[in-house]
Amino acid sequence: MQYDVKAKSNGLAYRIFVAAPLAPPPPGGYRVLYVLDGNAHFPIAAGAARMQRPLQDVLVVGIGYPTDQAFDSARRYYDLTSDVPDERIPKKFDRPPRTGGREAFADFLQQQVMPAIATRYPVDASRQALFGHSLGGLFTLHLRFSRPTLFASYLAASPSVWWDEHAIVAEAKTYAASKPKDAARVLITVGGKENQFDMASEAGVLAQQLAAVPGAADRVGFQRFDDEDHGSVVPASIGRALRFAFYPGTPASETTATR
Repeated sequence: MQYDVKAKSNGLAYRIFVAAPLAPPPPGGYRVLYVLDGNAHFPIAAGAARMQRPLQDVLVVGIGYPTDQAFDSARRYYDLTSDVPDERIPKKFDRPPRTGGREAFADFLQQQVMPAIATRYPVDASRQALFGHSLGGLFTLHLRFSRPTLFASYLAASPSVWWDEHAIVAEAKTYAASKPKDAARVLITVGGKENQFDMASEAGVLAQQLAAVPGAADRVGFQRFDDEDHGSVVPASIGRALRFAFYPGTPASETTATR
């Protein structure tokens, strides 16, 4: 199922994709995986969930855009980022993209999308996860620090740690210094061939920093897929993310085979 909706927080249109489980809901309700860049990543996540028996009660929800294209680059740059001056945006763009919409987008997710899903389906509010890749991974980490109780698991694939002069690293340090009490889990994945912006190495360093927070080691996971690049790592990351978030008893430290 899919439908379009206008966000109250910013007036922009979004496309919501939903794959409801064939199995009846358990007593506590369906577990839910929210997937950013839904046009591209929702089909992969929905298929991966249906292929694994322990995930038959996972409801998959994609948040995307009203387009037939896999990505809407202009919209995602706005929705997934902090406000950054043009001079701090990488020179790969002919024209710097509009940035700074992440809080309005987060409000849309928290105040509009999630309540609508909970109204349509019986869901377990304590067992929800968010998956994002690249800028989506950056956004996912930002929510981990700024809205740490919104999801039980935050799943960041190839996060753009480089964005805004590594501002997410400063966010992580500030969050750690606050001596947080929440119990949310975080998984960071990356492809070994993601060399642009030192993405592979910086993702690993950030995961180590998060795991070093007192009491957090058993709630932080990291997976490097050695043979994957920025695009090919997505299916592998989604598979690992589903296992991390929803397989019973899966420890954060579990390592799957590299690809």
